[in-house]
Amino acid sequence: TLIRSKTAIASCPWAYLKLGQGITKFGRHPEFLSKGGRLSLGCDTENAGDNKDLLLTARLFSGLMQEAKLKLDKPASHYALELITIGGAEALGLKEEIGSIEIGKRADVVLIDTSGPSWQPLAPDPVMQLIWGANSSDIDSVVARGKIIVENKKCITLDELALANEAKARQKNLLKSAGLEPSSYWPITTY
Repeated sequence: TLIRSKTAIASCPWAYLKLGQGITKFGRHPEFLSKGGRLSLGCDTENAGDNKDLLLTARLFSGLMQEAKLKLDKPASHYALELITIGGAEALGLKEEIGSIEIGKRADVVLIDTSGPSWQPLAPDPVMQLIWGANSSDIDSVVARGKIIVENKKCITLDELALANEAKARQKNLLKSAGLEPSSYWPITTY
């Protein structure tokens, strides 16, 4: 089985919901985790999940864990935090390098701005508040491999606007070359 072979699984709950893959009926990732399975959380791709906010993914998974009515030894939000940190590192085979703040590991750190509305008042359990109340917009700074990547909520290592424009152009070209003209159910007007 997957548990005996220690196979790691990335659970991407937003994608499963969007694609109607029966996450609550067939997706037994909370149960898999509770039985000792190796699990991490992911966001899948733009076309499958749309949501790339890992904190919202952790929130959704926490709710799924609670809905599964499993006997947990800690709050579901604590499991979710582990799945987006050390669980992800373990799934990638990088547990000795990343996933937790320890001497000898890479300096990969996310700093959260707790001055916003989702943090008021500060709760006694910051992990629970992070998973159930925060969003990626609460991220103030990101340090990866000891280098500052995001500072004061702005990416300082690349031009986000140029990257977004490039992505739009590539999307347009891909759709054109595939002969696709996607449309919206609702009329959309751009200015």
